[in-house]
Amino acid sequence: MTGVDTNIDAIVSGHTHQVYNHALPVSGWPAGRIRPVLQAGEYGENIGHLAVKVDETTHEVQSMTSEIVPLTNPDTSPRFPADPAVSAIVSDAVAVAAVKGNEKVGSITADFNKAKQTGGVEDNRGGESTLGNFVADVQLDATKDAGSQIAFMNPGGLRTDLTYASWGPGDADGSVSYRELANVQPFANTLVTLTLTGAQIRQILEQQWQPSGASRPFLKLGVSRGFTYTYDPTKPSGARITDMTLAGHVISATDSFTVTANKFLADGGDNFTTFASGTHRADSGKIDLDSMVDYFHAHPVVSPDYSQRAIGVHLSAPDANGYSPSDAITVTLSSLLFSGGEAPATRVELDYDGVAVGSAAIDPTVVDTTDEVGRAAITATIPGDGEAGMHYLTVRVPESNTSAVVPLQISALPALPVSALNDGNQTVFASVAASPSPVQAGSLVHLALAGHDGRTVSVVGYQPQLKVTTAAVRGGEWMCGFRPGIRRASIHSPCTPATVLSSGGRR
Repeated sequence: MTGVDTNIDAIVSGHTHQVYNHALPVSGWPAGRIRPVLQAGEYGENIGHLAVKVDETTHEVQSMTSEIVPLTNPDTSPRFPADPAVSAIVSDAVAVAAVKGNEKVGSITADFNKAKQTGGVEDNRGGESTLGNFVADVQLDATKDAGSQIAFMNPGGLRTDLTYASWGPGDADGSVSYRELANVQPFANTLVTLTLTGAQIRQILEQQWQPSGASRPFLKLGVSRGFTYTYDPTKPSGARITDMTLAGHVISATDSFTVTANKFLADGGDNFTTFASGTHRADSGKIDLDSMVDYFHAHPVVSPDYSQRAIGVHLSAPDANGYSPSDAITVTLSSLLFSGGEAPATRVELDYDGVAVGSAAIDPTVVDTTDEVGRAAITATIPGDGEAGMHYLTVRVPESNTSAVVPLQISALPALPVSALNDGNQTVFASVAASPSPVQAGSLVHLALAGHDGRTVSVVGYQPQLKVTTAAVRGGEWMCGFRPGIRRASIHSPCTPATVLSSGGRR
């Protein structure tokens, strides 16, 4: 307020529903002249009144006074009598709206809810919601002819739930009226399309964590079907979004997409400033409410989608060699459930390259102000016969059809020195320097198979990742059992704390 140009004589503000009449001195103005800053609250409870005196010759403002005039008494009754002509216009409009507003536009099979705080009454703008995702689906559909691929919806633009139960006489269960849709989205925002890169979309998702001091620490964007992402809530600001996909394809930083958002969001509202840097901006001219009505006309019966489109995933830290076969890994999960009263799923499963490796119960405790409701932790063992390279964990909640893929880079086991022995009967032995020392159950070793022709020893085969299944001391000598990764046969042989001996096979 103090930094605007001196040509600004007064500031009439809005949007935050506050009541104030403030005066600010302005450097360079005549003594005694101030700049009024006022806001008149909400719902016509007050009127902001400015009285301005202007020089008729120079057109310069000579003085200005401001006040907030209440239009209601403390008991909310009107302070002033209604104007008969205006009352007639209002009454006629209300009568017409009662008829047109109750016209049926479609049906739903269950509630579309906003996210809720503990207790299930107060809204949580930080939680993923069936309603927010549905509105994003609708707005994507409304702009598909413009080539839109992803749509986002701000939680503050959702004013009430879209409920299955009737709201009053003449409204059947499941029936959706124009009035109900208007109550959900009353702002008449137009839908805007713009081009964003993958890097910009990632930054927009990072901006869900609001700036320090914001009234709400987290604002959850509704996202359209087909777009999913994972995040790690333990990471620092700017590094929380881990992976994004569209129709199963990983989004890279340089990919470009046509994105839809309402004009408030597209202009950078609610601190989502990256939207404002989008290119090829085009206002579709389509009103959000009208787009919802058109959607129901095209899809007369609609059901909520209970799959989560964003999942929190935190992986336990690997050792110095990275994630390796037979390592234990703990996957801590969140945002597996909605909080608007939907029946909660009870269990989450974890696959490694399509093979089930663990599962856990889901904690349905509501977490206020954030999207962390639906938490679980799964500890699994990375398969011991896995190869080095990129592998994939899949998080699945079968009851809600929720899934997310988490890339996992597997490191190769370090090579170990090998020497060969011969017992005279062409049975080949290989000694393998083992780590750790002494050998422990669960350790991994590499084994080379060697052949002996009476003069030289040559390596004729290589069997990676033998796992020590047992280790015990018997009479001062280590006895070890092994599970080979290929032959699937048990091998029992003596081993020392520094050297493992195992039978290899016949040449």
